[in-house]
Amino acid sequence: MRVCLLLFFCFYLVGCQALNESGSLTEAAIKKIKQDYQQKKQRTELKKATEKSAKILAAEKMLNQDSNNPEKWYNLGMAYWDDYQRTARAFSHDQARDTFESLLKMVPGNVVTIKALYNIYYRDLIQGDVSAYSTAQDYFNQLAPEHQKTVNPPALAKYIYLYYDQQKREKFDYPYLHRTLLQAIQEQPHADASYIQLAKLYSSQSYYPLAIATLKLGAEKNPQSTDLLKAIGLTYEARASAQGCHYDNVQWINRASRYYLQAVPLQPDAADVHLRLANLFMDRNMSTLAAYETQLLLDMKPTASNYAFAAHNYALMGKKEMASRYLDQAKSAGLLPSDSAYHEVYMISGEWLKAALSFTDYIQSQKRLHVYDAIKADMITQQSKLNLLPLIAKKQMVYSNDWQTLIYAWWQNEISYEKLESVASNKCERAELHFYSGYKAMQSGDLITANSAFNKTIEENTYRFIERPLAKGFLAKLK
Repeated sequence: MRVCLLLFFCFYLVGCQALNESGSLTEAAIKKIKQDYQQKKQRTELKKATEKSAKILAAEKMLNQDSNNPEKWYNLGMAYWDDYQRTARAFSHDQARDTFESLLKMVPGNVVTIKALYNIYYRDLIQGDVSAYSTAQDYFNQLAPEHQKTVNPPALAKYIYLYYDQQKREKFDYPYLHRTLLQAIQEQPHADASYIQLAKLYSSQSYYPLAIATLKLGAEKNPQSTDLLKAIGLTYEARASAQGCHYDNVQWINRASRYYLQAVPLQPDAADVHLRLANLFMDRNMSTLAAYETQLLLDMKPTASNYAFAAHNYALMGKKEMASRYLDQAKSAGLLPSDSAYHEVYMISGEWLKAALSFTDYIQSQKRLHVYDAIKADMITQQSKLNLLPLIAKKQMVYSNDWQTLIYAWWQNEISYEKLESVASNKCERAELHFYSGYKAMQSGDLITANSAFNKTIEENTYRFIERPLAKGFLAKLK
């Protein structure tokens, strides 16, 4: 009993020392509490940072049972690497690297181990550790040429980091980026990704001939790469549209389709290639081939968006029943009521009431208003007799280029037809000019002008523009 009282008295004295006269904690006591808290927090964070997953513990156990087995070392390294990829913990990254380095001393020149180490340093490069480049290059050079072909070159990882870092700062050093990618091509002439990235860089600067030449060189080095063939096709398409209207550059559209067709035997189930071919065949008025490619696309990938694409294409071809059937299938597959495919197919088909109802769903889903949506709202209102104008009244207007600003100003009677006509510089702009002027003339009762303008719209041969089938539909009514 005396011992208990003595202990109580001692604890009481210690407690009193931590309190000042007012009964509050002293500064020293508060400081001690904070230090204890920080130490406990650091221990918790360290434990969390160095905690080993069940997979790592199992791999360590297997290694301890057979420490001379290289496979056990490799499995432990992969366990750490998998954990790092999942958690991004520096501890697991470093343990994976150290484990593979120890393994490489056991089995010098082992390809699988060298690749594992190369992948670690390659990822470090992408994440911004530029100092990892020389080590990555060293491991890359230890691989035989046939094994180098199975990985991307180290300079490509360096480029990826540099590009996104410069993009973030909104300041590109194009010569340095070019040199880095050319170095990647030199390191690995058979890696298609380096050619593709360099071509994208050239295209972003409108150097289309250089971009295409780069991709063709890559295709010569790697003739089985569908990615290179697709990239050539995409670059020809971009070149065709560079001046504002791809219909003015049919030769580039032809070449694009040629390279997509070369990609088909190498990757027959590439749905994206068939979609692009369907579009390009439509652009050249090859409706039978476009329908064939569309059907292949649906066989491979029967999604709501692809059914909507098919419905739109068949509507453009004038095949209303097929368009309606595919639009129903798109709806069954989950196409949202707000999708633009609904009102555009209904407009082309002359079903203006349905167009009005579906346009309502569409426009309510849009935060901002595109120029052509505003014009469509006027047309659908006039043709369906349902007033859609309140739906667009408070929407912010979006103009993508000077032409759109001018055509809407003319539509609102703010500039003259002659002014708009004087700036229409390509087939796309002229097709819109003729169609909308024809529509205005029709609405005002000037049927002769309307007839002439609608025919001029058709003659521009902008086969995938909605204005072309609409002009045909209005012409049929005028007759």
